[in-house]
Amino acid sequence: MFNLIKMDLYRLAHSKVTWVILIFVIGIGIFATKMTDYDIETMKQEMETGTYVDDMISGEVEPGSIAVVPDEEWASGKVEAGSMVSSQVESRILLIFITVFTVLFVNAKQKNGYIKNIAGLFPKREKLVIAEALVVAFQVLLMMITFILTILICGKVFWGEGFYMGDFSAFVKFSAVQYLLHLGFAMIMFFLCQLTRSSALSITAGMIIATGMTTIIYALINRGISGVDSLKDFDITKYVIENNITATGVASADGDMVRAFVTAAVFTVLFTGLAAFFMRKRDIR
Repeated sequence: MFNLIKMDLYRLAHSKVTWVILIFVIGIGIFATKMTDYDIETMKQEMETGTYVDDMISGEVEPGSIAVVPDEEWASGKVEAGSMVSSQVESRILLIFITVFTVLFVNAKQKNGYIKNIAGLFPKREKLVIAEALVVAFQVLLMMITFILTILICGKVFWGEGFYMGDFSAFVKFSAVQYLLHLGFAMIMFFLCQLTRSSALSITAGMIIATGMTTIIYALINRGISGVDSLKDFDITKYVIENNITATGVASADGDMVRAFVTAAVFTVLFTGLAAFFMRKRDIR
């Protein structure tokens, strides 16, 4: 297992997609923070002229959109780092880059014959999946850290002394839970790659989830089960990855954090296990 992890780490370090994705993550972090700075300036001007619209800060993101909603308090010149990072991470923008990386990295093994060459050396082929899943988890961690650090550095550049860190323990807890949620999404992509062996299909599915277009499906499911008395108050959107990413912020209640953590853990274990199962059962080609 250790040798498999080393081989996948070597492949990760020497893969162009690894570094291209990290560069794009830095770029989107800079762009997103600058656009938020622009939104804050616009908010200030609208408040001064009396044209500010309150629903800009409702905190609700329309289904199918990837957006950052500015906090009204930021217009005063005080921007709390945790809330800034939270708003950017909750936008689900990282899911797009996780989709592209996971699909290209995992499917590259099929195209270059890597799996076919080494599968015979390992009677328990699920070890190939577990080792690769750990490497994907490491890359997701790098992406998350890179994105957060970029936002923090840009925040200090744009807002100077007005950019401050509030409750650091809450920030760490939020970051950890969000990492697990993003990892759970990466494992969904990982499983789809093992199941379909199609980059186009897997990327399309990832984009649909990342942009929130699954809301329509969830609404139909909720409507379908609403007729069952024991499930009439059940809302499936509370237990899916993408909605928990949007709903889990640095100021979320402990109950919401626990639900997000459990959801992330279940998705991560479930889809990693399914990927390992399909690897063990399928023909290597």
